[in-house]
Amino acid sequence: MRPYEIFVTSANSGFIEYIPDTCSIDYLKKKFPQSDWTLGTYFHRYYGDGVDEAQRNFAESLAGYAIFSYLFNVKDRHNGNILLDA
Repeated sequence: MRPYEIFVTSANSGFIEYIPDTCSIDYLKKKFPQSDWTLGTYFHRYYGDGVDEAQRNFAESLAGYAIFSYLFNVKDRHNGNILLDA
């Protein structure tokens, strides 16, 4: 889990820190809409031999995200906020 900066400019808008070399799960779902495509397929194609470590890192980070969101009652939870990086 990697926090990033958000600068709030009003009740309905703001700026979010740019995080290079990332893509959201929402983006991947739109890019690969086929029914036979899964997140596991992406991990195998993108990470190759390092797929086990990448999946472990993702699972640990996602678990941290879920616990943090639950404990602090974060309401803005959706696939656009879950980013994958190299």
